[in-house]
Amino acid sequence: MSLHLSIMMRPRMWKDLLRETFEQAASGPEFNQYPHIGALRDAGTEALFRQKIAALAARMDALDSGAELDRLAELGRTMPGSSHGTTFQTIAETDRITPSVLLRRTAAVVEFGANDGGRTQMTVNGHKIAVPTPVAETLAGLEADVPAGDIFPGVDPERATKAAQGLTRLGVLEVAPH
Repeated sequence: MSLHLSIMMRPRMWKDLLRETFEQAASGPEFNQYPHIGALRDAGTEALFRQKIAALAARMDALDSGAELDRLAELGRTMPGSSHGTTFQTIAETDRITPSVLLRRTAAVVEFGANDGGRTQMTVNGHKIAVPTPVAETLAGLEADVPAGDIFPGVDPERATKAAQGLTRLGVLEVAPH
């Protein structure tokens, strides 16, 4: 058996802080529609895009910069990947997930890409992975605690549990409190 540990620390740059601020400002329901932006888009799409930019700019302009910096500082202290001395304990607990252990989605921001030949690219905590599209769809719609073995319908419970363990290590899933 071998163990390798790599630790990388980098302070957040302005672009990291601005990205977090942008994500917060763009989290409103008015930004959740799915526009068609391809070559066959209608003439109103460009005007609507300009309206969304203006609405986002107004939100950014109205931000209380002091309060936002406080939020960003707190986020930095509590974001996934920030260690509070329990990293190895968390890894060990992840390895003990069985098919009956209840899991749920974490608050980590997960970006889902387009379906590309039955696989969907996901980005979470800086990691990009491609998963089968049904897995991405299940994760996107996951709202309740689900046993690890049942999290991906139609998949063998042991295989579903292994996949759930991997997604737990990435910070997408967590063990639900008892």
